[in-house]
Amino acid sequence: MEILEIILYVIAYTIGVITIFLELVCYSKKIEYLETILFTAAFLFFLVALSINLFLGQGDLSGGASANLVMFTMILLALTTALNTFAERQVEIPQIIKVLLYAVSAILIMIVGAKAFGYFDFYTNALVTTFLGITLLSSMLLIRGTKPEKRIQHREKLERRISLAFIILVPLAVFIEFIAPQITNLSFVENKISITPPIIFIILAISKLFDDLNRLSLFNSDNKIEVQNAKNYNLTPRETEIADLLIKGHSYANISESLFIAMPTVKTHVSNIYKKVQVKNKIELLNALKS
Repeated sequence: MEILEIILYVIAYTIGVITIFLELVCYSKKIEYLETILFTAAFLFFLVALSINLFLGQGDLSGGASANLVMFTMILLALTTALNTFAERQVEIPQIIKVLLYAVSAILIMIVGAKAFGYFDFYTNALVTTFLGITLLSSMLLIRGTKPEKRIQHREKLERRISLAFIILVPLAVFIEFIAPQITNLSFVENKISITPPIIFIILAISKLFDDLNRLSLFNSDNKIEVQNAKNYNLTPRETEIADLLIKGHSYANISESLFIAMPTVKTHVSNIYKKVQVKNKIELLNALKS
């Protein structure tokens, strides 16, 4: 590995760990998707596997345990990319699509496992790369063609730009990987292509990092519910009290202790509040009720 590669991967690891930590904090506050955390983790695992493969001197997916590890993480990255996109868009995904996605992922994982014992050696790389490419392109087209959920609407412009970049880059990567080597010598490109994944991850992670910090900053003790807003949604005094604590950033456990009510009761009240206000998370509730 060259110095530039090492620096980029170390930066990517560092930012990735911080991003996942903040995503877990946001998830604990019910303002983050589990699928988003899994996507970030899968991308980070992919970078780890890729750097191991580069460090061992292979630098490609022609064989060896490190190459198999890279392909495993490519499958996970493809799966979590699709699941994260499904979760964030205002569109109903047919259950059969999700079942097929899981099924193809499972089959490919078994094929990669078989490759470790000398089977499917020739086609495995192409199959996994094609699956990742199709999944990425499909997810990016879905982003371009649908509206995001309310909690991430502020990221719509950025996500549409990123999706357009991926729509251009994925076919280019396939060309460089499979087609161009057959007709020309691209050794320079092949030597530099390994820096592309960490650069993409750093850009995505930094964007997500600032977004999570911004969302966490929304919840503070100064937030107050507009009384008229609570009345407009027919919230009871107890529901108004709980909603007020929610938009101040309190967890369910904090609310349970503060109001001396059981955790299941808190969850029931929160569910009723969300139904009345017609929101799905704390950020939407904050926007609807904050004075």
